[in-house]
Amino acid sequence: MREILKESDIYEPSQVEKRILEVALNPESFDKTIKERCTMADVSRDSWYRVMNNPKFIALLNTMTMDMLKGSVNDIINATVKYAKSNPRCSADRKVLLTMLNLYTDKLDANVNEDVTIKVTKPDFNSPKE
Repeated sequence: MREILKESDIYEPSQVEKRILEVALNPESFDKTIKERCTMADVSRDSWYRVMNNPKFIALLNTMTMDMLKGSVNDIINATVKYAKSNPRCSADRKVLLTMLNLYTDKLDANVNEDVTIKVTKPDFNSPKE
């Protein structure tokens, strides 16, 4: 059952936090240093780290990041199909994203023998097909 949020439960970021959110969610900033991100957000490093240590801000950032990824599922799947056709062994990046979105899980085979020991094996995708 979905939890109903009261108005007091909704976290409203400050202006500084909004600028940091904008930079943190911008894919062009992913490969930037903290110093470069601070410059992009027009905030000090102290402000950046203070905001990044705020659990409510981090929860908001994580929620917005997941929402952004969910909006890109079609692009992720299309990239996976396109790239898999030319190089099927290099899909770990997209696999991680799809796993995070609960759209992919590794298949596990569990076998029980007479001694009631459990052997769990993961399929080896790197071995040649038989």
